[in-house]
Amino acid sequence: MKMKTKDTWFTEEPLKRNIKRKIYVSSLCKDVNKLGRAINNPPRCLILQALSQSPKNVGQLTKIIGISQSGISKHLGVLRNWDFVDGFKNGKQVTYKINQGYIRELVCKLSDMIKFKPNF
Repeated sequence: MKMKTKDTWFTEEPLKRNIKRKIYVSSLCKDVNKLGRAINNPPRCLILQALSQSPKNVGQLTKIIGISQSGISKHLGVLRNWDFVDGFKNGKQVTYKINQGYIRELVCKLSDMIKFKPNF
């Protein structure tokens, strides 16, 4: 028998398995939501594109993207809170780079989700 939960469909199997699956799907949904919010915002998407080529500081990103330094800093703050970018000190400046570990983990989760085929 199938039952509907808020996140997805599950068959009546051992309760522990259903709980683990629900937690996994919920975590994945949160990560995908963050990704969608990151790339749906044009400045943040441009920042991610620029950082995917090489690490850059705020001044370099300002020249590339064409918005104010404070605007770039705010967007980088959001991307850092969401774990999409990491910052490291390079002298007096902070250089930012893509957080490849988090992105790789997200891609693996999405790949696993695509392989999961519920019986409807």
